Amino acid sequence: VTHVHFQQHLIETIESSKATFSLTFTPQHTDIPFSVIVETFNLSPPDAIAGVDYEPLVRNITFSNLHTRQHLATAIIPDNDTEQTKAFGVRIVVPEETQRLGVLLRSPSELIIRIIDDDPGNLQIRCFTNATR
Repeated sequence: VTHVHFQQHLIETIESSKATFSLTFTPQHTDIPFSVIVETFNLSPPDAIAGVDYEPLVRNITFSNLHTRQHLATAIIPDNDTEQTKAFGVRIVVPEETQRLGVLLRSPSELIIRIIDDDPGNLQIRCFTNATR
C-alpha cells in the first residue's frame, strides 16, 4: 500500500512579501507511476476567496520510483485593503484508477494556508494593540 500525504497541515504566509508558498507531499513507497490531484478550496464559511486572495490551483501530480516528493506553489494576490487574517485549503484527491493501484491518503491530506495581511493600517493596529498590553 502506498500512502500520500502533505508534510504539514498548516502554512502561514504574509500577503505581499511572499507571492507564493510551497508545500511537499511524499508517498511512502512506489512500484509503478501513479497520479493524484491537488486542488485548492474555499473554507466554509468563505474566508479567502479564489481569484481574489489567491490563485486557484488544480494540478495532476505524477509520482514514480524516482520522484517520490513533489513541490507545489500557488500565488497569493496582494491588495491594499486592511483585513483580518484569511485562510483557504489545499487537498489531495486520489482518483479511482489510482485507488485501484493501492494508493491511499494518510493524514494530513488537507493543508490550511493562512494569509496574514501586511498592509500598513493593519500593521499599525497590531503594534498599537501590543503596546497597550
